[in-house]
Amino acid sequence: MIRGHLILRAASAAFRCSLPVSCIVLSGCAKSCKEDRPYVPYGIDAASPAAPASAQPPADPSATPPAASFAAVPAERAQGATVLTLDGATLAAPQGKVLHAYSRADWNADGKDDVVAWTQDPQGAQGTLVWYPRQEKGFGPAATLLVPPATWAPADGCRTEAELWRIGLRTAWLKLSVACADAGPPQSRPQWAAVVAPARQPAVRVEVSIKPGLVGEDLTLYADATDRDGDGVDDVALTVSLAGEPSPLEAVGQPVAAELRWFDRPAGLSRDPHEPEASLRVQAARISKVARKKGALDEVASSARRLRRLHTLLCDEGKRVELKGEELSCSSSQALQEAELAELDAALKIPEAARAIAVLSRIERPGAAFDPKRLADARSRYEKAFGTVRVAVREAPGVPMLGPATTPSWGALTFLADGTLFVRENAGTMSVEAESLAGKPSQAGPSGGPWLVPLAAPAGKWMLEAVVDGCDGAPLRARMHSSEGTTVEVPLPIASEPRSFCGSGRSTVPVIPLGWTERGLEALIAGSSVRITAEPPKASLTPTAAMGPVASGAARSHDGRWIVVPVGFGLAFAGPNGKGALWTHERLQGASAKLRDCTVADNMTVAACVEGNRVLWIKPDRAGDGG
Repeated sequence: MIRGHLILRAASAAFRCSLPVSCIVLSGCAKSCKEDRPYVPYGIDAASPAAPASAQPPADPSATPPAASFAAVPAERAQGATVLTLDGATLAAPQGKVLHAYSRADWNADGKDDVVAWTQDPQGAQGTLVWYPRQEKGFGPAATLLVPPATWAPADGCRTEAELWRIGLRTAWLKLSVACADAGPPQSRPQWAAVVAPARQPAVRVEVSIKPGLVGEDLTLYADATDRDGDGVDDVALTVSLAGEPSPLEAVGQPVAAELRWFDRPAGLSRDPHEPEASLRVQAARISKVARKKGALDEVASSARRLRRLHTLLCDEGKRVELKGEELSCSSSQALQEAELAELDAALKIPEAARAIAVLSRIERPGAAFDPKRLADARSRYEKAFGTVRVAVREAPGVPMLGPATTPSWGALTFLADGTLFVRENAGTMSVEAESLAGKPSQAGPSGGPWLVPLAAPAGKWMLEAVVDGCDGAPLRARMHSSEGTTVEVPLPIASEPRSFCGSGRSTVPVIPLGWTERGLEALIAGSSVRITAEPPKASLTPTAAMGPVASGAARSHDGRWIVVPVGFGLAFAGPNGKGALWTHERLQGASAKLRDCTVADNMTVAACVEGNRVLWIKPDRAGDGG
């Protein structure tokens, strides 16, 4: 199985596939090719009933209906021979090389079977793909079809392993991987592949380099050269399939896949402009179908994450996929938006308000470029599921002392059980009476102990310094620092943002604290509710169920039952048994961008947030004046 990131080079343009073509390792198969043949992604074949019209090849009035997919044929093994006799004719390996595998076919349409062969030096380091055209009295001399790039040469102690297939009437597929004596992860080793038509010019139709990837992330290539437009010439197609996720993320459900296609025209390869978006939308439709089933949230969320990741690997500003002579443009994907809505639907169906809020937070973030109509649709679905409450908004006394914008910190607001609001100020605290909103300075904190700004544990041993996105596709990491000078980074079950959100290098991610007990820190990170421990370093997604009294400055009620999160169209709440709520007011529009340090009282009777340097008192508007 191929694992890693991609760089693609084509004779003229882009890529697609419906057939798996990555089975036989010519230096030896642990299993039969039939057993090794990888999973074919659901709904990828453009001729499949599951594929929408947009997944079909571009209309061509002169084209005949496409033929059925070509049944790929594995190469025959040559076992390191220097000479082969086939049908009474002899061919010899190039000087200094041995034959590892060969494929017989009428590659040049002259009515006679020619031979395409992979040859290597005896040590298995360097190799060449050659073509032996059949002549009247035997095979002609070997003609070089391709030599892998110099950058491909395996390191000392490693050897090249090859797979050779016939994937069309007159097209072959060569894939190279590296086998090493060490026990390093396969993802750390490069891969390289090419689609070759011996009788065409240029013979190399598509060239693919695969960069080392993340441990646990399985990226697989399938190739096919079926004549899809019926013009008698093999067309080129590749499918890129992604299975697995880096720990501690857990892959659930089927792999996701995207297609790229070229149609072979007299002027050269012409890329199908519908791809990869059309095939991504097929995948999104499958995810949406799964979302209709109750209890499918984890599978839907995993599939949506991998679809986003696959899109990044293919479309990330040309850094992961490079097409010779053409940029692969697929930055604005409707498929990804459909997958996000599917995850929202799956969360609402349970219901699980916290997970739904996580989706809303993700699609509303600056730069997400979510279609306004789809965003409005997402908001409408949340409102329909949990209802809306019109609230009154007033300003309460107190000048909050805020934590640094770039460092995780406890909020400046907290409620007691009786509904009294406390505001952390530079000179101490301000208590705000629930009915009159009268403020009263106080030197004591709401819990009788210190009201911390740094996001530290009650015992003070550990502090969360930052949540870091390495902008490399790996999950987010929480950096924890102890009072003894120890620092640990804990991988979180939260996917990295697309590189376009990160810029260059590492970036920090906002944190909304929910509480810190002997079970660890609970916080909302990138919208997801997470529990983090430093001893041992571990993190897991957690429901927003009651966890008892929480620390001052948490975005949680005093009894631990409700959390509050500002979203684009108001305040969203998540509570016991997956319940949710939404509070709206003109002043709460765009809340996610302008409000911070929100908290909520027991029984969700009132909430408070910081806007600039002001404290907002937010309460259901039963009087109907709207504040």
